[in-house]
Amino acid sequence: MDEALVAAGNPMGPLTLADLIGNDVNLAIMERMYAATKDPVHKPSPLLVRVNRDGLLGRKTKAGFYRYDGQEDLPLVVQPAVSRADELPLALLAPYLNDACRMVEESYATEDDINTARRHRCRRCPGRSRKGSC
Repeated sequence: MDEALVAAGNPMGPLTLADLIGNDVNLAIMERMYAATKDPVHKPSPLLVRVNRDGLLGRKTKAGFYRYDGQEDLPLVVQPAVSRADELPLALLAPYLNDACRMVEESYATEDDINTARRHRCRRCPGRSRKGSC
């Protein structure tokens, strides 16, 4: 997942970022957000709970989703046998694209607003950038 999102123009993937922040911090944030909202989007994933239970808190413990042993960063999470990494960036971006199109359709934002926001928030986004891209 990290490789696919870096290839799509992000500075790092979500697992690398989680290890940098600290998986205990991420879990505490998710638990509080879920307790406050009861929104399933904020419910901590079983994988995040497991890495915390196993003491894999990220860079500060030299192991998280990746191992940081000073020689090279090696993934601790089992990689899938079949990779669909090329599909991942678009799958993660699709809900945002749908929301952007809905905002234009409902006159909440203009296409220029959406394109300006996209340019300022993404280093490289898939899709067209000219008018009518929604």
